[in-house]
Amino acid sequence: MTHDWKTWGVEQWNDHLLEYFFSNCDDDPPVVVMLVTSDEIARATGDSLATADLARLCFVDSVRRAVQAKGLLEDASNYRGWPTQPPVGRPKFIAHLVLTCLAASESSEELADEGSFIARLCRLVEVPPNSLSMLPTLWVQLAKWLSQHDRSYRRLVLPDPGGLTRIGYTVKLTFPDRRDQQRLSQLLDDAGIAGMVPPTGRALSVVGAERGRFGPAFQLAFDDFKRQFESHRSNSAELSIHRFWAAVVDAALRGRGVESSASWTRFSILAEESDDALSLFAVSDRAESSLGREAVPLLAPCGRWQFGLVPQGQTFESGGLQSIVTSTLAGRTKLPRISNFIDQGILPFALGSHGILELVDRDQLAAATTVLVHQDKVSDLLKHYPKGRVRSSSYEGWREISEPRLHALPSSVFQNSNLERSWILQESLSQPTIGLRGGVRTEEGWLGVSEVLPAVVVDSCSSVWLYTETGRVDLVRDAEGSWRFPIQDWDGQFEIVAKSDHFEIRRTIRFNSTTSSESFKSPREPCAWLVESMCASATLDSTLAEEHASRDGGAEISLDEPILLGAGIGEFVSDPASAAWSVRAIGKKITGRRGALREEAALPTFRVDSKNARRRWLNLVLKSEVDPSDPEFGVVRRRVKGIVASGVLLPSRSLSQIVPNIAPRRFESPRASVDRLVRVIAGRAASRAGLPWREWMELVPSILRIDAQQLGHLTRAWMEAGFIDVASSARWRNRAVFVRSPRLLAFRTGGMVNAVVSGLILPVTQDSIREAAHKEDLLQLDCGSVSGLVPPVLRVVGHDEEAVTTLAKEFGFPIAWLSVDTMKQVDCTHVTQGDAPTQYEFGGEWRFWSLLREPRSDIRVEHYFRADRPDYWVAHHEGASFWSYELNPIRAWSARRLREPLVSLSGVDDVTAFHGYLPLPVARFVNVLGQGLSGPTGGGEYRYPAGAQLRGRVVAALT
Repeated sequence: MTHDWKTWGVEQWNDHLLEYFFSNCDDDPPVVVMLVTSDEIARATGDSLATADLARLCFVDSVRRAVQAKGLLEDASNYRGWPTQPPVGRPKFIAHLVLTCLAASESSEELADEGSFIARLCRLVEVPPNSLSMLPTLWVQLAKWLSQHDRSYRRLVLPDPGGLTRIGYTVKLTFPDRRDQQRLSQLLDDAGIAGMVPPTGRALSVVGAERGRFGPAFQLAFDDFKRQFESHRSNSAELSIHRFWAAVVDAALRGRGVESSASWTRFSILAEESDDALSLFAVSDRAESSLGREAVPLLAPCGRWQFGLVPQGQTFESGGLQSIVTSTLAGRTKLPRISNFIDQGILPFALGSHGILELVDRDQLAAATTVLVHQDKVSDLLKHYPKGRVRSSSYEGWREISEPRLHALPSSVFQNSNLERSWILQESLSQPTIGLRGGVRTEEGWLGVSEVLPAVVVDSCSSVWLYTETGRVDLVRDAEGSWRFPIQDWDGQFEIVAKSDHFEIRRTIRFNSTTSSESFKSPREPCAWLVESMCASATLDSTLAEEHASRDGGAEISLDEPILLGAGIGEFVSDPASAAWSVRAIGKKITGRRGALREEAALPTFRVDSKNARRRWLNLVLKSEVDPSDPEFGVVRRRVKGIVASGVLLPSRSLSQIVPNIAPRRFESPRASVDRLVRVIAGRAASRAGLPWREWMELVPSILRIDAQQLGHLTRAWMEAGFIDVASSARWRNRAVFVRSPRLLAFRTGGMVNAVVSGLILPVTQDSIREAAHKEDLLQLDCGSVSGLVPPVLRVVGHDEEAVTTLAKEFGFPIAWLSVDTMKQVDCTHVTQGDAPTQYEFGGEWRFWSLLREPRSDIRVEHYFRADRPDYWVAHHEGASFWSYELNPIRAWSARRLREPLVSLSGVDDVTAFHGYLPLPVARFVNVLGQGLSGPTGGGEYRYPAGAQLRGRVVAALT
């Protein structure tokens, strides 16, 4: 711990006191009172070992040294612009004003005139009496400066100075004194309402019962506040900045005045949504350590929260970050403020400005997206907030409620219920704040795609608008009281303004067109999620399409289909032994090499009588690039060119043959909405592991503009393209969509090295990959889909394996080399599996087990479910049965039992889904090696553009 503060000059004290008393961490309320004691001076150093007496001594000495030549207030006012303007830069007189507050705090409680104040101030520093007239002006200029910098600093609300015209601001801001603050903190803690803004009625009752314990100034403030509150003379915004209420809030939230080092540190709980459940960890704003725990710096600070709490001797990697929270939730560990939330059984979480869910107080209830509720309080909570969805929790004795739509209610509503002492739900006074609910967080703000804009949440306002470059844009209030942005794409930084008759507040929001990277969050326990495998189910930690991959970059997958040309001009052959030339088309690039016929046997001795065949033949042989594996191709080809150029008329021959079309297969261009969905899904996956299935069902149709009947085919297409996994939790009835991180799937065929960029890729990343591939002399190809609702994938091709490896390293992508073993025999009639799970409820017969609208009735499929386990299905046929957590294996087994095809053939290259889809690993293999990506066609079919050779292997594997 550093002790540099002992040698600070007044400039350093000035900067630290400005940050300590006025910094705005996250839309903090304005400063109404300032408790300036030796304890607070010590806290301002940031050193938990600093003692109050020594910190006070060092602070006072530094000010004395700085002002001894001019005087305290003369030195404070020595800046350009005085006395009519606030300073241009950071004020240099914060330390001077804090010193006057220290004098007021240490004066007697009976301070009634300037004399006693001046006497005390002069014992600290030399102050000519006639200079006190500068003091109120300095406070006014500080308030002006803070209001001009309200994004970084809290506003200062100056009190009515009353009859103390020169020292009134100082004396009334310095409230309450140290002893009253100690009494107040202890009183609130004993009543169980510390750690949060307490309900107003409860706070008045608790303080009123002990009113006589407080000093005269505090009693007067209490009486004035109570009188205004009960008579409704003031609105809530005005009462929320009353000096008594400000002292109550400060004592409740900060515990100031309590003689404990723990009160120096602020604690909170942050949460990440993983596996559709909250994963919590405790954090602090200081490197505080105590018996049994220590604070370790977070890898990335989250606003004011820079340290994570772990048990002594543990680390983040050993699971220590979750241990403190688990212990605190169970009551075995006590954390200031946090334990009070836990005792109430209500822990609401809202998205903080740092992009992570954070435990929030009453003023952010409406913005809470998830609340952790003690199981004994769930039933009563749902009576008042019925729209929330209950789900299991990873923490024993607790449940989670998503989208709870919380808001504070009168205390009387909760009487005689389990929520009677859940103070956070009960109405209180607070400064209005602007909250944001929903939307998709990005690294620096929110995703500005129109379909997923956040809602603005602010209580008791009459209008909300946005300032843009073109002027004011009004927001519209919806039926639930939230304010909605105009439905359009947004990009840039804007200011939100909310206004009522009593207040006007502002908040800055930044919209981004996309998230910045593919740093997708993965589930904590992938082995606890079930996905479709070859013929049954597997866990998410299996690599599916890559499960037969190897690190052997030399493995050849013989799927190459070269165009074979005979020696005659215009002659095309199918037998490699009869070929003089072999030509390959990779996208628009054509390369040629010699065939089996060599020397004189390869030179043309005749020409076919078809002009079209001759033209195609000449273009392929004479205009193709030389395959690097056969440089002699160019030597021999020159002899052919000489024969053609000589004009010798070769004898004509009529041949019955198929002239191949070498043009690459064309696919439907992806719709513009596909890119929008990619950006939204990427943004979601960057902030949480796993999208709930219900959210996928809402997002995809709304963004792609499709109906619910198309969702099944489209989801399958995204799965088979390697963009997503759809998984069921093995621990409860929950289905989620996990976005797959980018990787390279590489293979050799026809002597060329190919690599497909698998996983979800943002357009900006894909552009960067293209640029890097060009530098490595790799050919870039877009592999499209039969559906315009599926994004294309990028494929790079070259002769150099090292170039592909370099590309993978540059982008940090893992690389897997595919082997043909993936196309092993797929036999779904002899799958080794255990008995079906027991103690499930029968969900009825699943009549539409096949993709056909009217499948054979002699296959009977039953559906089973239970609340804490994944659904499964059982198929029956002639005494045999088969069960699976996924439907497609049921379809494959049933098709085999019926001796009917799972998929059928279409055209000369394609495979079409019949009873079901290809087994997922096979489908992914086909998408990598085939002509393009699978997907639904406009006619309602689901098609795989495999290519002739690959299609043959697929059919053989399924037979």
